[in-house]
Amino acid sequence: MVRKIAGVNGAHHPEVIRIAAIFDKIATDMTAHLKEEEEVFFPALKRADSARIAGITPDDKDRETIRASLLRLHREHEEIGDAIHEMRHLSKEYAIPGDVCNTFMLTYQKLKEFEDDLHKHVHLENNILFPKASQL
Repeated sequence: MVRKIAGVNGAHHPEVIRIAAIFDKIATDMTAHLKEEEEVFFPALKRADSARIAGITPDDKDRETIRASLLRLHREHEEIGDAIHEMRHLSKEYAIPGDVCNTFMLTYQKLKEFEDDLHKHVHLENNILFPKASQL
């Protein structure tokens, strides 16, 4: 929807063109980020935690994977957070201009919801999961 409003409203609201580009980058980056979590980080974390519970030292490869993933994932959280903040700034805190259609209004509402969900995701990982994972 963000691309649609950029195409329709970009002439009168050029900020939505930049917002669409930022959102496209976030979507691309998040796809890779979530794939890293699901296919690399979480499996290594589960194996290391299972070893710890069994009283065995986690495998060095899993420990290195966890360490490297923690650094990369935390950096990616910062980059995505910066992009979200730029979108919020460009949209003037998702303020809906008076001359736009329902699709524009809905898009801004959904972008705000997306930002809120993303903040929860990052908070849970950065403040709960990652510190526990780093102890392995």
